[in-house]
Amino acid sequence: MIMRKIKDILYVTIVLLLFNNSVVFSQINILTANISQYNITPLALCDASIFNGGQEVLVVLEATLSTHTSKPLVKVVSKPFTLKNGMNTNSGNFLQIEQTKYANDDEANYIQSNRLLPPGNYVHCIVIKPFNGNSEGATDFCQDISSEEELLLNLVYPADRDTIETLYPVFLWNHGINISFSTPGESYRMILTELREGQPAEAGIRLNVPVFYDNNLRSHQVPYPLEANALVKGKSYSWQVQRLVGGSITQSTEVWQFYLKEDMPFSPKSCVIPKTSLDEGYYMLEGDTLFFKFEAANTGDTLLINLSTGSQTRTGKEVGTIPTAHYCGSNYYAVDIEKLKLRKGSHVMEILDRNGNRYFIRFYIN
Repeated sequence: MIMRKIKDILYVTIVLLLFNNSVVFSQINILTANISQYNITPLALCDASIFNGGQEVLVVLEATLSTHTSKPLVKVVSKPFTLKNGMNTNSGNFLQIEQTKYANDDEANYIQSNRLLPPGNYVHCIVIKPFNGNSEGATDFCQDISSEEELLLNLVYPADRDTIETLYPVFLWNHGINISFSTPGESYRMILTELREGQPAEAGIRLNVPVFYDNNLRSHQVPYPLEANALVKGKSYSWQVQRLVGGSITQSTEVWQFYLKEDMPFSPKSCVIPKTSLDEGYYMLEGDTLFFKFEAANTGDTLLINLSTGSQTRTGKEVGTIPTAHYCGSNYYAVDIEKLKLRKGSHVMEILDRNGNRYFIRFYIN
């Protein structure tokens, strides 16, 4: 009889506790859950505004993130905390995490590594349970989240219609807030083409054979490879970066073009025009280098020369080096007179080009 009374008392006590627990949780409401696709952390998943219309109660919060097809990605369980009477805001700032579990797949790994949502649709849920583990009367809240495709896909350098000097530039670009390269099925491609004269930049990308092509960019800084042929001074180039998902182009930057600066025409302070025959005139040398220029275009080769003082011709052995005239550009040639160790006085330079033509310069060293 006594045992039956004890059982009845325990039964009534349990019923009262469950009833009281149900009454308490009926007064708890999750009003909002604050989550951003750019900040997916365990604490951020638990951040909610919770209204408690009853007395203080010890609770546990569980947060989950899954795909729109209900595939679990992340589950977070908090340590027990006290839910005070009234409004409890920014729960992610005052609760502590007991456990976080990520699914073993590409999307979950991406979220864990980057704290960002890959593009797609997701479901975020928060559940508040009594600390005693009884889920009866638990309060929950779920919301849909959409992570948009990256819209910021930009070229940085060389700037559009810029003029650069280096023949091996470093190309700079970016793809917005997501600076990683681990989204499943995603890759980036860069195309660089030489433009024909008057050709639009977009047409160059579509029609011309690329001078550089990288189909798997892993950096926002892309050096033009040193083993490739150098870009050419005086030429224009166009370039573009494309985003591919599953092998299909989903985004493209604008097509920019740039120009390789051409060398300034060479123009020494003074020079002499070689003659086809000698006369009485002479050129007064200024400095240690003699510059001369052909009136008609020449080959641009290094030219062999002979030197004579009066009637005596000086060979390369006697001078100490083989006399040559080096091309400087713009049809100018230079001879290093200092290396030839010529004496003060009048000298004659005989120039022989590759076609067998002979030219003469009479000059004077003071």
